[in-house]
Amino acid sequence: MKDSRAKGIYYGWFIVAASFAITVIGGGINSSLGVFALPMSDEFGWSRTLISSAVATGILASGISQVLSGHLHDILGGRKLIIAGIFLVGLSTILLSGTFHYLYFLILFGIIRSTLMSSISMTTLAVLIAKWFKKSRSTAISISSSGGSVGGLLLVPFSTYLILVADWRVTWVALGVIMLVLVLPTAYIVLRNEPSDMGLQPDGDNVKGSEDGPEVVYVEKGPLVVSVWTDALKSYPMWQLLSGYFVCGFTTLIMSFHFVPYALEEGFSPATAAMAFGLLSIMNTLGVLMVGPIADKLGNKNLLGFVYTVRGVAYILLLFLPGQWG
Repeated sequence: MKDSRAKGIYYGWFIVAASFAITVIGGGINSSLGVFALPMSDEFGWSRTLISSAVATGILASGISQVLSGHLHDILGGRKLIIAGIFLVGLSTILLSGTFHYLYFLILFGIIRSTLMSSISMTTLAVLIAKWFKKSRSTAISISSSGGSVGGLLLVPFSTYLILVADWRVTWVALGVIMLVLVLPTAYIVLRNEPSDMGLQPDGDNVKGSEDGPEVVYVEKGPLVVSVWTDALKSYPMWQLLSGYFVCGFTTLIMSFHFVPYALEEGFSPATAAMAFGLLSIMNTLGVLMVGPIADKLGNKNLLGFVYTVRGVAYILLLFLPGQWG
């Protein structure tokens, strides 16, 4: 196969588009959990603490299962792992409509579904995308990652509306069906493990023997590059990143779950609370899309530190600006 740039759009961008779609629906469903808290609590008499415990269990299960997903990614390849994950996550989402007891919800959502979500997480998708891009890697990953915020913008209001006009059980079914009907076929048709599967090079650069120019060969190099993954455990920067991602993921998921219930307690209507979450999602989408190209040009470390600092200040301001201003 000849250089894809001579024929049109580099196929890696289709991988990014499919990953974006997966993140829109998967991330959107996760962001929608907060709008289920009140109706499910009302029906079963659960406290916010009880539901939060299931969410915390899910965060823990998701974090632990990321290691397993990474191992399966190495064995099966990203395509098989992600396709299987989409099917199982969609099915488990539908099964949440049958919740009848807290233990059912805790096991299905807090353990099973949260574990399965690691197979289609941003981390898993980023590993797949990284194989397709070198020069534009940060931009490609930022586009895919922005799908989580777009999903919150779209699915939180959708879930709120459907709960109001139908009920929370119907809404769980609808979200699961969306995953199976829209996302699963997209992933099956579009996703490929790496450029070499299609006779391509990362970024669409010339393959060996191309008439359009010399072959571009990429060699990973640097003082922290390892050939055996266990050697990464000896790297201090790896543990710094792990700590940063832990705080980032924990605070993000907590905000996603508690934002709508908190807004309702502050006097917002369900529709206004959903719109406020949508505004948060819009701003996050813009931020994610901006930092990708910047990181490609300026590097990641200082930019990541700046983003985390701004996020920390925002959380502090939320404590001192209650009500609608907050």
